[in-house]
Amino acid sequence: MLAELIPKIAGMEAKEREEDVYRPRPSCSGPEKCLRQLCYWSQGYAGKPFSDRFYLTLDDSSWHEELTADWIRKSVFRLHSTQMGIDIAEFGFMPPEPKWHCKVCKKELPGNQFHGHIDAIITDLLEEDRLLEHKAINHFSFQRYLDGEYPLDYLTQCAAYMTGLRNYQIDLRKGNLLIKNKNTSQFLEYLFSYRAETDFLVVEQVTSSIGDGAVGHVIPKGGRKFPGLFRAALKRFEEIEEHRKAKTLPKRQFPLGSWQCDYCRQGKRCWSGYQEEFQAMGEVELDEASAEVVKAYDEISLWCRKLGQQKESLSESIKEILRTRDAKRGLAPGFVAVLDLRSRSYLDSQLIPEEIREKAKRESKFEVLNVRRLKAAGEAKTNQKEAQTYAN
Repeated sequence: MLAELIPKIAGMEAKEREEDVYRPRPSCSGPEKCLRQLCYWSQGYAGKPFSDRFYLTLDDSSWHEELTADWIRKSVFRLHSTQMGIDIAEFGFMPPEPKWHCKVCKKELPGNQFHGHIDAIITDLLEEDRLLEHKAINHFSFQRYLDGEYPLDYLTQCAAYMTGLRNYQIDLRKGNLLIKNKNTSQFLEYLFSYRAETDFLVVEQVTSSIGDGAVGHVIPKGGRKFPGLFRAALKRFEEIEEHRKAKTLPKRQFPLGSWQCDYCRQGKRCWSGYQEEFQAMGEVELDEASAEVVKAYDEISLWCRKLGQQKESLSESIKEILRTRDAKRGLAPGFVAVLDLRSRSYLDSQLIPEEIREKAKRESKFEVLNVRRLKAAGEAKTNQKEAQTYAN
């Protein structure tokens, strides 16, 4: 009863106060955010409605931030300036009208104002101030960062905030990006420095709450450098505005079937005409570097096929050896060969009524790469004919 009721209440309250209007925001400024999705949003295309559970997830993230702030207040660090509103920049490529209302700052802002709210500033015992940006994310995303990917969207957001703070004579040079795994309460922390005058961010250390050994990042000497994050963000927003005015869309940022597209609110619309686009695609002459990639793919594919055949042959030989000895385990110096008996379940489609089978069918498109060797260069006519036949 309550399990069904609570998400509905969360969704109802959120939808009453929801304002799904596009404007440039720090949270949308990073390179991982799909540019095409933002262009759809800026042009007023309605996305797939959020589920009620999505609003619960957002609310959970806010409370995780509050919990973390409470723990920090019990430490030697001083935490202040929480949710401080900052005007980061004014976009010259956007009009100042119509204005929009910031519900946090409770004030009207020009339509071309790049505005945001920092999570907090922390001050250590040596009176050094640092920007604190907190994120609470799911286990899947957290694991990607733990394994060594860098959260470029979040680092770009930090660069935007630290640039904007200079408008208030707050020249921070250091920052802490603190990421929490909402499933396990594990933390991942990025200690970085940033020079707003040169737009240069350096990740100096990555630490996990369960020890540095669990982190897949290898920080080079001098830190992991990320130049131009803020400038790239401004350029992206300008590009979105250009597409909005021209009513055009950029190329898709992710391939067909990617998890980003599966979760995207515009995913169905974005890929709806791809079959026609695909049919209209032509042929291109590959440059030398690209041709080497194709050649390497072909050679490795051939090698894998041969190895696969050898593996299957050896597997049958070992099975036969064990069967002839009425054994399921075979011991060899340094090895043990084990024959397991397993079962698998499957649906017999012939036993399912046809009308049910039809209703259960789902279609998903995907791309398949085939690389095939053409004949020797001396047989040009045959080569050309075979290439054309293969293309068709």
